[in-house]
Amino acid sequence: MEEKPVGMPYDVWEHVRKLKHEDVNVRCEAVKALGRIGYESAVPHLTKALKNDESSTVRESAAKALGEIGHESAVPHLTKALKDKNEDVRREAVEALGRIGHESAIPHLAQTLLKDESFDVRKSAARALGRIGHESAVPYLAQALKDKNDVVRFNAVEALGWIGYESAVPHLAQTLLKDEDKDVRWRAALALGEIGHESAVPHLAQALLKDENESVRREAAIVLGGIGHESAVPHLEQALKDKDWAVRWSADRALDMIKGRRRK
Repeated sequence: MEEKPVGMPYDVWEHVRKLKHEDVNVRCEAVKALGRIGYESAVPHLTKALKNDESSTVRESAAKALGEIGHESAVPHLTKALKDKNEDVRREAVEALGRIGHESAIPHLAQTLLKDESFDVRKSAARALGRIGHESAVPYLAQALKDKNDVVRFNAVEALGWIGYESAVPHLAQTLLKDEDKDVRWRAALALGEIGHESAVPHLAQALLKDENESVRREAAIVLGGIGHESAVPHLEQALKDKDWAVRWSADRALDMIKGRRRK
């Protein structure tokens, strides 16, 4: 009988031992339990399951458990799992890397974002890069703004807003003005507001006055008020004649915000 490693709690050891069980359901439950317990000494055993278990369900659960434990020693193993033949395993590996948040994962996540055949995996890679929050991810997320799938583009826009670097503004501005999906354009306006740089003002003003969708126009007005640059005033005044009452109301509030700053 294999001996328990020194210092490992007995409840952890019991689950580690089950990783060798012939029943896939037993192995899967053991992996999930190790993730819930969160004990670091389980990481090598989980990474072995991630690499070698014949069941994609066990590998998927192992990736998730490693993300829950959150130890950076799992990062190299999770990046290798980004090439797993199973889409669900790759997605869980991506999400685990996002939770761990180590910058060494960025180039691997970037390749997944740009090249994985599954839009769901690409979407998760965008979100993971946003969670890590490093400026080096901006060029890759900018490339993903041209993805053929609108869900991927939406999440790439969202990630750029989370990261919050000025270098993303030109890319988000292009998306705001040209993306075919109204939800992506709306999220681009919001992301520009999260960054808050005045270079976005002319692009937001154009969206405010010309976008065909009232939700995009309304968000553009709100963001212009939040940025607070006076160059937005004539555009917001023009939007007071918008056919949609919510756009008119948002433009009026934005003008109040800018004028309030001016009085101070």
